[in-house]
Amino acid sequence: MEFYNIIMIRVYSDLTNIGYYSIIHPNNCITFLPIIETKKMKKIPLFLDPSRIVDKCKNVPLINYYQYSKYNVKAIHYDPRIDLGFYTEELRPSRLPRKIDRDFIILFMAGLAEYPENIWSFKNQSIHKIIQELKNIGKIGIYLVGGLIVEKTIIIQDNEWDENIEKYPVLIYSPHYYRLEPKDRETYAVLGKGFYIKPPIKIAKLTNIGFKVTRALIRLIGKKNAENLLKQNFRKTRILRVSREKFSEIISPYMEII
Repeated sequence: MEFYNIIMIRVYSDLTNIGYYSIIHPNNCITFLPIIETKKMKKIPLFLDPSRIVDKCKNVPLINYYQYSKYNVKAIHYDPRIDLGFYTEELRPSRLPRKIDRDFIILFMAGLAEYPENIWSFKNQSIHKIIQELKNIGKIGIYLVGGLIVEKTIIIQDNEWDENIEKYPVLIYSPHYYRLEPKDRETYAVLGKGFYIKPPIKIAKLTNIGFKVTRALIRLIGKKNAENLLKQNFRKTRILRVSREKFSEIISPYMEII
């Protein structure tokens, strides 16, 4: 039997950073809400400024969806960039093992919610009350939303950014490039072929008593691995060997490769 080496990691907003999940609109268009950038930056480029990014679903500035955030939003940590084919993070600590090789597949998980459309027009509502109501009717979950077929991994020292951007121009869009950090920092960059999963595949439902995994997740990675992922709040998996047959059945029909 042939296998894919797969890692699943959770990205974009959740209940611990901005305080709520990304958005599934009624027409199934998805607005991804990157987490808020908390580090000091050399500058805030336009593509990390949510007031300058236009949401493709509703043609409004992305900042419109951060109005309930518990933090002041000046810049977003827009990473991964599925559309550009890269993911970057701090090398230490890292959610990705260093032994990732070519043809590994990273699957990105994200929390998504089916909000009432009118909540983004009013500012004086309790987002926590809305989330509670959505839990009651099964409108919140964790989904597989996209991924990256790995072609190359790079460890970038702070003083090596410019030469790596010259080789791999997409890295100029990494938020890590713009951070003011100690000079000994290292960034782990993964480059490859990005893909979206359309429609996204629900792997867990959030209820009043916590998450409940779906059959799709169990079929894909097995019951034990699904239970382990649930225990650590869907943060990441170890490297998983998934049969190509299962992957082709569960994931491939919904992949939209960029």
